[in-house]
Amino acid sequence: MSYWIQCTSMRSLFTSSALLFFVFFKTCCTSPLQAEKGKKQTTQPSSSLVLEVLGTVSMQSLYLTYMAMGSLSDGFVAQSYDAETTKGVMESYISITETSLQQLEKLFRDGNLSQEDKKILSEIMSTYRSLVKQGKSLVAYIDTGNVDNLKEFEEHRKTVTGKIESLLH
Repeated sequence: MSYWIQCTSMRSLFTSSALLFFVFFKTCCTSPLQAEKGKKQTTQPSSSLVLEVLGTVSMQSLYLTYMAMGSLSDGFVAQSYDAETTKGVMESYISITETSLQQLEKLFRDGNLSQEDKKILSEIMSTYRSLVKQGKSLVAYIDTGNVDNLKEFEEHRKTVTGKIESLLH
């Protein structure tokens, strides 16, 4: 399947996955779990379970953001999206990615993590940083028209591809 077809089919998946993540986050992370109406649950999930879920959600976020950025850039190059739209959407991807990265950095710094967990989290954060660089390269190209920014975008895309593949194995 071509990269363009993969990216196009991922748009609807990205939208539904983002909604699903929001519902999951809202339910599990921001409000207390309740076993029965009026009674708070007294047990908490194990830290290993929480880290496993965080890793899974992080991988989904990395992959979907990577696909969304690629799809957006393809749409811009094919003139399906104008510069203003492309820049606005890419800046929103960058902002969401930076916010995720900041939260992971807090966990890395303040969480009681094993060295193995810190190593994996460090690789995830490094991939998020590369995604931010990838997005900023396209925004810079839109702003300046400098073809070197497109080369940087492609270099960062290849870097992210390798990092995601490494994290999956």
